[in-house]
Amino acid sequence: MTCSCSVLVVDDDPYILQTVSAILNEEGYAVDTAHSALEAARSAARTHPEVVLLDIHMPGLDGVRFAKELRARDQTPKILVMTAYNARKLAREIGADGFVDKPFELRDLVGAVERACGSPSPASGTGPRAVERQ
Repeated sequence: MTCSCSVLVVDDDPYILQTVSAILNEEGYAVDTAHSALEAARSAARTHPEVVLLDIHMPGLDGVRFAKELRARDQTPKILVMTAYNARKLAREIGADGFVDKPFELRDLVGAVERACGSPSPASGTGPRAVERQ
């Protein structure tokens, strides 16, 4: 797959960050990574990603506050929550475009990013989409 969609992956777990980045790079996405929400804020300001794949529970600035700050800056990437803790609820709370439950299957992760890269804008009001396991 060749894709021009840019994705920022934000997670404090280096293994998850490396794995997700490798998977999405292999699928043809332009991937940037950040180990913290503060690093992600700097990266997003510089690169303006189309999709942010966001862990919620991180030390310091957490994913919830990061998402709110990102939206307050008029940056409107699609946000996909990636967490093991109430992903659906957290996605809804922050106005995310979707979520991926950890642990996730490869096809679930790639499918969520594919949908985010091709789905309507966050202003459509459709709410977060679940990633259904087959």
